[in-house]
Amino acid sequence: MPEVAQQRQAGTEAAPASNRFQQAIQAIGIFFLVQFLVGQFLGNNKSSTTGKSSSVPAFTDRPAGAEIDSYNSIPQTIAPIWPMNSSLDLSIYLSPSLVMPSLSSVEKGSLVLEEKGFVLGDYKENRQIDTTFKVPPEVQNNSTLWAHFYIALHNHPLDPAAKTYDAAKAYHFFHPLNQVLPKKKIAKTRKLVGSSERNDEEEEQPEPSGPVWSSYYHPNFTISFIPDASTQSYVNMHPATRQHVRLEASGARDASGQHGWYYPILFVNTFWQL
Repeated sequence: MPEVAQQRQAGTEAAPASNRFQQAIQAIGIFFLVQFLVGQFLGNNKSSTTGKSSSVPAFTDRPAGAEIDSYNSIPQTIAPIWPMNSSLDLSIYLSPSLVMPSLSSVEKGSLVLEEKGFVLGDYKENRQIDTTFKVPPEVQNNSTLWAHFYIALHNHPLDPAAKTYDAAKAYHFFHPLNQVLPKKKIAKTRKLVGSSERNDEEEEQPEPSGPVWSSYYHPNFTISFIPDASTQSYVNMHPATRQHVRLEASGARDASGQHGWYYPILFVNTFWQL
């Protein structure tokens, strides 16, 4: 009889395992079916988008503004302004202000990175830098520390205040490096063993009526150029992606007046700061 009981117990344990395996097979089948249907549904849209994107000419072939009859202030389709394998220069300045003066008059120590000849689309490019900087008093008082990124084609002026600055060959944007977040409440603890009497020297600190804010800074971050981003539908772009896309500053359009260009996407990766 013990053998019969063991066989019954084994059969009871095998049944749920078989059910779980069957459910897993069904889930995988449903997944591939959904992928197939989505591919069939989006296949036509993808082909039409490809045909449309090919109509955007190179930025150097853009017409003069006076030659455009129907100008759209919001570009429908955008293409890269610079070709792949372009050699770029990159500088990063730190400041507590969004407004930057001429780069020739910024404070010493605000320049934390200066790279020359960074090849766009070269996956072998991997540069690292370690540096220190003086934290501005404004940031110590919970202000924002801004990183100002200046990118240009190699040997072209980076400073927007320079007389020879050309927005077709350089651009600038800023990104916060710190986060102002509420402090976590510290749980008060008491000893369960020993004397329960409070020490007279310990004074109870009054709790604040509202949240206490503090500035948090991560010691490192990664920036990456996104190569071969190709032509994109700007009006259909998700806001999470659009926030990283910077349109050509002059608002140039192609002959139809509907399509424009964008600068190389420099992505500030803060994933490891979660």
